[in-house]
Amino acid sequence: MSYPDDNPKTALGIKKPAMDTIPSVALVELGVRMGHGADKYGSFNWRHENISSSVYVAAARRHLAAFMDGEYIDPDCPYDTSHLSAVMACCALLIDGFHIGNINDNRPPPAPSGAVIRYFEEHGKMPDPLE
Repeated sequence: MSYPDDNPKTALGIKKPAMDTIPSVALVELGVRMGHGADKYGSFNWRHENISSSVYVAAARRHLAAFMDGEYIDPDCPYDTSHLSAVMACCALLIDGFHIGNINDNRPPPAPSGAVIRYFEEHGKMPDPLE
């Protein structure tokens, strides 16, 4: 996208997060899903109390597994939103929780998953953990 104008706001605006690149339909589904969560658990419940990272990671994985197994619509949501919108909601709450500092970070102890993935991408094979 090009910006032919000489407006000083443009020069500053193009350096900010590209909010215009987020697919609108994804935001709509996320909004519906977050509204469903508000109805079910209370508005901004995740900000009133600490949240545990493992709970939201597990929920995201369950929804992603259902999606990968061919189920697009979440049958437990009365608004016919996708399992993917539930994954987005879980991720949004985790990100928010880390940023506002109300997360119970109960992830397991660190492991080298990221390094192993990068090694595999670079070398086309798994690293030898004994080397």
